[in-house]
Amino acid sequence: MTRLEDKVALITGGGSGIGSETAFLMASEGAKIAVADIDADSAHKTVERIRSNGGTAIAVVGDVTKAADCEAFVEATLRQYGSFSVLHNNAGVLERSALMDMSEELWDRLITVNLKSVFLMTRAAVPALARCGKQASIINVGSVLGLLGTGGNAAYTSAKGGVISLTRKLALELAPMNIRVNCYCPSTVDTAMAAGTIFKGDADGRLRREHAEVFPLRRFGSPRDIANLAVFLASDESSWMTGSVVVIDGGLCVQ
Repeated sequence: MTRLEDKVALITGGGSGIGSETAFLMASEGAKIAVADIDADSAHKTVERIRSNGGTAIAVVGDVTKAADCEAFVEATLRQYGSFSVLHNNAGVLERSALMDMSEELWDRLITVNLKSVFLMTRAAVPALARCGKQASIINVGSVLGLLGTGGNAAYTSAKGGVISLTRKLALELAPMNIRVNCYCPSTVDTAMAAGTIFKGDADGRLRREHAEVFPLRRFGSPRDIANLAVFLASDESSWMTGSVVVIDGGLCVQ
């Protein structure tokens, strides 16, 4: 499969969960990958998985909340591959807290990791994307929580709502540079982050079973479900899409 054979993709948070699966699938489709993550071991594991499947990948380690590290991610990708045309702003964290229980430090952390990092990483990448010689694609990760809002997630919901708005603004601003900007909004995806937050303490699996029944399709998303969409948004198949906010949620939002 070679839907992305002419692409180089920089994926933040690529060491685990959705990011890791997306990196693997994009590489399987022919893209060269830079796996960016704060966790060096996780980033290298993703790279090893890609290479063992015949793909091309490097690991770059740093913190997406620091402007210098975002610039270093871009520089390392350019140094290895010469150019790149896909930026996937995937890095994020989820911690649950009711508003009156939330510390200022937790609010700042969730806004910074989930929203400010998209600004920092995009700002660092735009000059390279604009001169890559082909149409470029930025893929941001929102959430259905940024569209609906639920209890216990005030900062995360605010951050993801911000990502959605930022996506639309950047789509307009970057279109003259031939850079597309889209966002997808998943609901619950079966990852380690979900296990450590939504299903924390669910030893007998009861909470998971009950939660799955909330969805019309009666299951959570898988990392591959989301990676399939990310590949489409990175590919030329979506070349007339920009500013789109794509919901991928097992039918949750239509109820």
